[in-house]
Amino acid sequence: MDSIDVAEKPASREAILEEIGQSLRQTKVKRDGVVAFLRHCEVQKQFADEEIERIQKRKAFISRVKEELENRLIQIVEQFAVPDRKRGRRLEGNCSLLRIQKNPAA
Repeated sequence: MDSIDVAEKPASREAILEEIGQSLRQTKVKRDGVVAFLRHCEVQKQFADEEIERIQKRKAFISRVKEELENRLIQIVEQFAVPDRKRGRRLEGNCSLLRIQKNPAA
């Protein structure tokens, strides 16, 4: 702005004013860009919160299904397995074994 006062030619003054106008326009564009980025961050945060909630619901569902299946398997082993020498009950598969076992408290 101080350059306008010392500029002697009208063309020089016009160039200085154009440069100032350009800077002001770019500043507004930069402000708009910052605001747009802040909005983007807010949308991404909301998306992350929704995704966390979805995954937590899925985790709870999987845990519930696992617990229900384990309880059902205990019933099946108790009903159909013949006690072995150690008085344990187990059902064997081709490459796996189902048995009821008491684990120490963690």
